[in-house]
Amino acid sequence: MKKDSIQHILEKTVEIILTLFIVTILSFLLMRLSPVDPATAYVKRNTPIVTEEQIQEARIELGLNKPLILQYFMWTKNALHLDFGISLKNGQPVVKEIQKVLPVTLTVVLLSACIMTIGILILGPIYYFLRNSIANYFLTFFCIAGISIPPFYLASVYIDIFAVRLVLCLLLEMWGL
Repeated sequence: MKKDSIQHILEKTVEIILTLFIVTILSFLLMRLSPVDPATAYVKRNTPIVTEEQIQEARIELGLNKPLILQYFMWTKNALHLDFGISLKNGQPVVKEIQKVLPVTLTVVLLSACIMTIGILILGPIYYFLRNSIANYFLTFFCIAGISIPPFYLASVYIDIFAVRLVLCLLLEMWGL
């Protein structure tokens, strides 16, 4: 039993490392496939007049003049040290930008976890008492649909319904139209 557990842990560790390797390679390559040249974007953000010489200097400064494989390993090493570089948007370190939004993000995640927990505690007993009934099938359908619909799509629909249409209906009602 102990040997099987150790082997299972080793297999899962190798799977995690392989997955992280593949995800980092895909992330890196997708960034490089962007039609926007990072050096040009960097220079355009920081200077009013863009010259080819400035772009070449930025390419050297950002390490974009090195071979792609070397860029990947430098990018990975920097990411492991939590050095995500400088934001092209405002010139600030990306870590500082992350630190600004992290408390709000964690608050939203914690709030959604609490709402999900409450929902599970309510739906669980209802699901149990409705087993082997037609209501059970409807509840199962809605639970599977809720898991299957991508969150970004659901968020867009909720924004459209509650922030746009509902507010518009309330405003029209207030104006008597």
